[in-house]
Amino acid sequence: MLRKTRSQRRVSLHSDVAVIPIPMRTEYPNLVRQRIWSSASELYQNAARNTIEFAAEGFNWRNAADDEQMVKSPSGECIHPIHFMNLANLSCRALNTEQDIPCQVKVESVPVSMDSHPLPS
Repeated sequence: MLRKTRSQRRVSLHSDVAVIPIPMRTEYPNLVRQRIWSSASELYQNAARNTIEFAAEGFNWRNAADDEQMVKSPSGECIHPIHFMNLANLSCRALNTEQDIPCQVKVESVPVSMDSHPLPS
């Protein structure tokens, strides 16, 4: 029986290194801290937004919207399409507050495909 020989991998470090001190977070100016770290409320808002987006994708990472499927804002920010669907639904309800007319925006009970080509049934 032949034995396979394994090559031993080794890591070596260079003897000359540069030590660069990293400031503690309290040592950064407020403006820098606000841009680097998120507050508790920002974390909560991000988690809520991500939950809405993930739900729109059927809670399946394989259905995640790609950059091409995002809506570009005037500032260039990419916005998930579900937020525009929700906005259209809310706007329609606001217009129909005094009338008993159902909203014309159709919201499916199943996840909506955000692909440019419809999924096969």
